[in-house]
Amino acid sequence: MKQEKLPRLACIADDDTGATDHAGMLTQKNVRTLVLIDTPPIDELRRYCAGFDAVIIATRTRSMEPNQVRSKVLTAVDALRTIEPVLYQIKYSSTFDSTPKGNIGPAIEAAMETLRVKSTVVVPALPVNGRTTYMGHHFVNGRLLSESAMRAHPLNPMRESDLVKFLQQQTARKVGLADYDAVRPGPDILQKKLAELERQGVEMIVVDAVEQKDLRTIVTAVADNKLVTGSSGLAMEIPAVFEEKGHWVTKKLTFDHIHLREGSAAVMVVAGSCTPATRAQKEYAEEAGFKTILVAVDRVIRGGETQMHEVERVVE
Repeated sequence: MKQEKLPRLACIADDDTGATDHAGMLTQKNVRTLVLIDTPPIDELRRYCAGFDAVIIATRTRSMEPNQVRSKVLTAVDALRTIEPVLYQIKYSSTFDSTPKGNIGPAIEAAMETLRVKSTVVVPALPVNGRTTYMGHHFVNGRLLSESAMRAHPLNPMRESDLVKFLQQQTARKVGLADYDAVRPGPDILQKKLAELERQGVEMIVVDAVEQKDLRTIVTAVADNKLVTGSSGLAMEIPAVFEEKGHWVTKKLTFDHIHLREGSAAVMVVAGSCTPATRAQKEYAEEAGFKTILVAVDRVIRGGETQMHEVERVVE
């Protein structure tokens, strides 16, 4: 009897956009990836996952209270354990934004507790988008996180660049650092550093990454672990390392079944952010021929006929 193919990589993302970003990174590497908005019943999860290499569950926990975060992550991990992936990832933003009490610390705690792991890495770096970590301090396009546009984030203002210090506020578990001196020489040295830190009782290990090759070093060093945590940058390197280890064999994905015609109503993108990255994406879409409509959020919130008028404008 042919064995059912189920995902070897299982990710739990803290919001919907993060989940789709992560999926995009994996798909670019020819990894058949499924995104689920929240955790389905276990029998449905297994049915949905059949034939995929990776599955991502969006839990929408980014701005939740710690007890809510723990509950949602525990539910997701318990469900994912039934498909027996070789690697789990807690996925969060490359700007590490969260409230002072969570969600990142509580999410990692919940996964570590359920999977019974002694330590795990914390890797928010995404060099391709200008997010880097050096000596435990996080940077956005060369500026400290605390001095970037994230400082004024309306929900999760980031005013602390020292990730060890910031994460330690969110967890009772010991947080430490594997700095660039441990990453630069390669996976073997990094593995030794991670093992040393674990022996010292460090449970959450922030790992520096300045270039894309650093992410490959990190993934290679931890590929046999049960749990990793970090940004979608890890998704750019996991596929090749998994291929080397024989966890999957990827084939070039094609999307010939998707046919978009100029002037068709096949795609609508809704953006609720005014960050520099979102504005750049909007400009790119306009250059590619997308029609953009600015929706006055304050008018929509008031509801009634005004809200319906805005909806009709978009649909037209």
